[in-house]
Amino acid sequence: MKVSNLLISGLHITEDHYYYKGTFILSYKSKSLYMDLAELDDHKTLASIKSYFGIEQPIEEIRNELITRIIRKAGITSRNVEGEHFFMLAKD
Repeated sequence: MKVSNLLISGLHITEDHYYYKGTFILSYKSKSLYMDLAELDDHKTLASIKSYFGIEQPIEEIRNELITRIIRKAGITSRNVEGEHFFMLAKD
């Protein structure tokens, strides 16, 4: 199985000065895990996700893809203002 088959649901993220906290549910068919966003930095937790769902990808790839999908799902974007409109906004 691939990590892309996992469903991410129940996503709740809070942010305080770029410090993100969050919870979500990973599920596939009849299996599910309630997760904390901070747990994605723990190698043992990622190994247990890999084992529990039978994911064939390496642990680092699992982590990267989950974080990418969570960021997309949450709609988190950069607040850095650069490029064409930077100077117009900086004058305000």
